[in-house]
Amino acid sequence: MNKKLIIFGKGGLASVVKHYCECLGIKVSGFAVDKEYFSSDAFEGLPNRIFETLPQCYSPSEFMLFIAIGASDMLGFSRQEKIMQGMRMGYEFFSYISVNTELKKTISIGKNTFIMPGCVIDPFVSFADGIIAWNGSVICHHTSIGNYSFIAPGASICGKVEIADHCFIGSNSTIRDNLYIAPRTLIGAGAVITHDTEPGKVYLPSSPVVLDRLT
Repeated sequence: MNKKLIIFGKGGLASVVKHYCECLGIKVSGFAVDKEYFSSDAFEGLPNRIFETLPQCYSPSEFMLFIAIGASDMLGFSRQEKIMQGMRMGYEFFSYISVNTELKKTISIGKNTFIMPGCVIDPFVSFADGIIAWNGSVICHHTSIGNYSFIAPGASICGKVEIADHCFIGSNSTIRDNLYIAPRTLIGAGAVITHDTEPGKVYLPSSPVVLDRLT
């Protein structure tokens, strides 16, 4: 990676991305936020700039972008909008996945996608654009993850699952194998999905069944 990196955002995800990039020897030169959220010219000891004026400070020919908008944007529409703005500015986007070379040959990954080092990934998984997958998640073989989706810590996705665009997979949820997760599906923490989902629906854990004590 010849270009230096600018990270959009000033939350936890931005901080974590900076840490992992520095561990990899990738030069992080600064951060950016929207003008309405600009309150300081520094973050994490690096310059912080107004996103709308970013090309005036950091030329797209020398710098890449990563849009670090996490779980607060559950279905990824803000992340998508910001990536589109960065593309119109002329920036390339940084992506990262922590797997060995042989496994990496079987995996496809889009732009502005960050798969944390603690995510367990099988061969033949595909990641589209703008995806965040956190530590502790498990993504099994021949699964595809659609654009701008978010995989929370501890989520388990079994083999041959197709996850469409703009989905949120909550912490410690489980998706059975061979399922289709429709666009804009929101799966709550701890939910177990055993059937295909419907577009735009929310799936929460089943209510516990309380049994009377046997006497």
